[in-house]
Amino acid sequence: MSRAIRIVLSVALGCCGFAINAAAETHAVVVGIDNYTSIKHLNGARNDANDIVAALKKGG
Repeated sequence: MSRAIRIVLSVALGCCGFAINAAAETHAVVVGIDNYTSIKHLNGARNDANDIVAALKKGG
């Protein structure tokens, strides 16, 4: 696993702990990266991230 992916996962998992303790507000970090320097480029990760954001907003 590349260093960049490990960093993104660490930040995302770290934010989960903060969200559990938040009573009044909930925040999310949604990342959709299509272009990587060390692995094959993805198609649609950015669009998937936008879909997740829309679903989270709809869900409240």
